Amino acid sequence: MESRHHGRVVLAEDEPAILDALEEVLRADGFETVGCPDGLAALQEARTRPPDLLVLDINMPRMSGTDVALNLRMVSAMADPRIMIISGREDFRTRRLIRDSGADAFVLKPFDVTTFRKAVTHLMSLPGRPWLDTRNWYALEDLVPESSFTTSTGSLPPQPCADAEKALGRTISLLARSLDERGLHRPYHTIQVSGLALILGAALHMGPGELRSLRLASLAHDAALAFLPDSIVAREGPLEADQVRRIREHPVIVAELFNEIEGTDDVASWVRHHHERWDGTGYPGGLAGESIPLGARILALVDAFSAMTTRHYRPPLSLEEAAAELLRCAGSQFDPRLVETFLEAARLPAPPSS
Repeated sequence: MESRHHGRVVLAEDEPAILDALEEVLRADGFETVGCPDGLAALQEARTRPPDLLVLDINMPRMSGTDVALNLRMVSAMADPRIMIISGREDFRTRRLIRDSGADAFVLKPFDVTTFRKAVTHLMSLPGRPWLDTRNWYALEDLVPESSFTTSTGSLPPQPCADAEKALGRTISLLARSLDERGLHRPYHTIQVSGLALILGAALHMGPGELRSLRLASLAHDAALAFLPDSIVAREGPLEADQVRRIREHPVIVAELFNEIEGTDDVASWVRHHHERWDGTGYPGGLAGESIPLGARILALVDAFSAMTTRHYRPPLSLEEAAAELLRCAGSQFDPRLVETFLEAARLPAPPSS
């Protein structure tokens, strides 16, 4: 039988019989396969040698398939491998979990060989980066925090407020996309910061409302930079004093937009202060320690991690090097507790010994 595909596949399935069967099908279609008994093993294998395709069961020991996908997309910034999730459930929550993980497709259990083979063939034939192309990752209309200004009967906010929220969401969406498309970072800095923030927020046991606000703040954090020329925001050498001033205005400009919308006070505060430092030497307020809002401390950490690992103006750091840099700056630039939590939640490799 002539091979129809060529490429490397990492499979993760905790049922040995299913794993063996899937590997047999894929090898028959010309793929090189690497089978893993759990999600963490699949993550480590994919980081060691990025595959063309990952096939991941959603429920596995040590790490779920969706957590593997989110980690690869956001922590490791792997935009190119195709990711397929295998799930025994198809409810709304599961579909949303799969969609928000950065997976490209899912196959519902139980399935037969023909169904699985067709799903793989279709996924591998799609052009570009399906996970990024088929979902508007910058859309914010459904992410604005629920207004806390309700009547005693629990009625919704007045329509003008809802309209203002939607308008703000569309504006931030366009600005965030504009920044990423200018290629100041690679390959998708704004949504990467959002994904990293959610990984850390979930590890801190934030509630749904806080996570929604955190995602909105993440996507909006650099929106005002869209109004600055590349000669400033992409400059590799030292900035002039006036250029530094203009750069430092960007969090305040975005925060003032949110100040006009009811129910977005946290978002405004987190964006305003995401360039503060734990030791008090940041801007715009010179806040220090826990006086810096938690959401702002999260944004500061994940924004820096993304910049370190995806920058294009000089060689990006490896995950090990970035982890070492976070540890080095814990207690000065970053909240040391958040650094520890992030390194664990992101399953980052141990920093190289000095």
